[in-house]
Amino acid sequence: AGGHSLLAVRLFSQIRQRLNAPLRLAVMYDYRTIAELAALIDEQGQARAQEPQYHALVKINEGSSQFKPFYCVHGAGGHVLFLNEWREHLPELPLYGFQARGYEDISEAHQSIESMARTYVSELRRRQPEGPYYLGGYSGGGVVAYEMAQQLHRLGHEVALLTLIDTFHPSVRPRQVGFFERLIDACRDPWHHLRKFVRVRIAWRITQYRHQRENGPERENLSQKQHEVYMFDHFDRLWSQYRAHPYKGEVLLLRAAEEWKMFDHVDHSKGWESDVRQLRIREVPGDHRSLIGSRNLAVTLGVLYEELRAAQHVVPMTEAE
Repeated sequence: AGGHSLLAVRLFSQIRQRLNAPLRLAVMYDYRTIAELAALIDEQGQARAQEPQYHALVKINEGSSQFKPFYCVHGAGGHVLFLNEWREHLPELPLYGFQARGYEDISEAHQSIESMARTYVSELRRRQPEGPYYLGGYSGGGVVAYEMAQQLHRLGHEVALLTLIDTFHPSVRPRQVGFFERLIDACRDPWHHLRKFVRVRIAWRITQYRHQRENGPERENLSQKQHEVYMFDHFDRLWSQYRAHPYKGEVLLLRAAEEWKMFDHVDHSKGWESDVRQLRIREVPGDHRSLIGSRNLAVTLGVLYEELRAAQHVVPMTEAE
């Protein structure tokens, strides 16, 4: 899922740069073939259409009228392309994704979790004026969904279920992993050194970008890879600056069975127990990334589907018959 998402981001970046076609990534949900995209590009090229307006809410799947929609917030990358594969596993579920400002143009990025949540709540209520709402978010997106739920409660709306998909509480910080632990991981995991190399490269790119941000060039001149790294870094800073307050509603935490070493000091609730009284935890296979990878996605979404079906009192078709 991650590889296809990055390829799509890079493809649309190249389309904008080389063809001067002002396309936002979200159009791929309405124009699903190369022929349709080509026709759209040609049409915009002839009409010199204005830059399309940003919309946070993207319709992923029509689903069945039996279910109320599930709204899922993006991860740190800002886009919702990973939800594409969810349609195959959740054909009956009306599914919407929230995409961030800034994943295409860095200058548009939100500057706080609260402002991001306000934008998303506004679009959510345009789509569905009244609750109950079923919200969720993967990774750091769960924190945005958490703040959305808080804002909706303050507005007097019901959030029937908030689902955090392997989301850490923003107070959680990774610990330093020692040499011997890294050595043990390397023996157990043949991909350890590759992951370490990738982390070092990402850290280097973040440092490089921060230097460029202070000394030039402009943000708009960043390469696509630097842009991707910036988005992760920017979202990570917003996540760490956010101060969570106690939440009165029901929260479901889908927790990865395998914990990364840098977070193995964190309690089973990933830090949420202190702020959430109605917290239920269900474990799904994989680690933070692989729980929504191709190997484990069906199981993870099976649990999500089961929980949403129970929360919405939807009778399975086999039982109804």
